[in-house]
Amino acid sequence: MAKSPPVQRVATYDRASKQSQLKTRLAIFTDFDPKESESGTMLAANVGNDQFWRLFPLRQVAAAALRTVGIHCHAGGRPEGLSEVEVY
Repeated sequence: MAKSPPVQRVATYDRASKQSQLKTRLAIFTDFDPKESESGTMLAANVGNDQFWRLFPLRQVAAAALRTVGIHCHAGGRPEGLSEVEVY
């Protein structure tokens, strides 16, 4: 079985009709333990970004052993969802 190349970036897309509805705080993480809600290793984050597309480059060391990716996103102080997440 061929070894796949390490993940280099994560892209997110917000399908909102108004820029004011976009998620402005995002955190990309891995190593989440479902028994501990505040667990995980932060890979990248963005605060105050009001763009529809966001691109998060990942550190080579962290990306080499990446098996799972999670994303926390917030808008207006409450948890929200994203329309699309792509991992490259």
